[in-house]
Amino acid sequence: MAAEDFEKELDGGTKKSKDFWLFLIFIDIIALVFFGFLIYQSLSAKFTAPAPGRNNAPVRESAARTARQPEMQPQEITSAPEITSPAAPVPVQQNLPPAPPPVVQTQPAPQPAPQPQPQVQQKQQSVFVEPTKGKGRKVTFKYFGAAKSVSIVSGFTMTKPQALKKIDGVWQGSFVIYPGEYKYLFIVNGVKTLDPNTEESDGRSVVTIP
Repeated sequence: MAAEDFEKELDGGTKKSKDFWLFLIFIDIIALVFFGFLIYQSLSAKFTAPAPGRNNAPVRESAARTARQPEMQPQEITSAPEITSPAAPVPVQQNLPPAPPPVVQTQPAPQPAPQPQPQVQQKQQSVFVEPTKGKGRKVTFKYFGAAKSVSIVSGFTMTKPQALKKIDGVWQGSFVIYPGEYKYLFIVNGVKTLDPNTEESDGRSVVTIP
């Protein structure tokens, strides 16, 4: 009898413990559901609530201003009639051939003016030698320039000027001179002048008598 009572007590105790644990689990589930619902509401309120922005303030201010301002009757605004200028005709672009390039006229370079060349006087025979019967030679000197008076001076005139005569527009004079080389000068209008038709040496004209 004692063993059966003991087993009954054990069975009763296990049933009570199972019921107790089931009750705790049920309470935990209810608590989890409740707290989860609270957490869900707080999170949804946080994410769905409109963020405080700047748009609310102007709405309130505008509403307050409209409330304060007296009602104003709308005024008709008459705008000046627009003056439309006639549209300028649009030039029609025609397919024209390209314009030829401008012709550049090149002017010839100016030629330098011809410089006058000095006139070269052709030499004329101004000394004429003729033989004589003796050793001397008859030598005739001629001066072809224009002058009022012409003389000749040399060693064969004993360094004394000898006047020449004007014959047929030419000043001339004849002298008997022995063969040799002589230096002489013409004195034209009182000025000593070289004979342009003979050679020159030491500032004097030179003549050789053969």
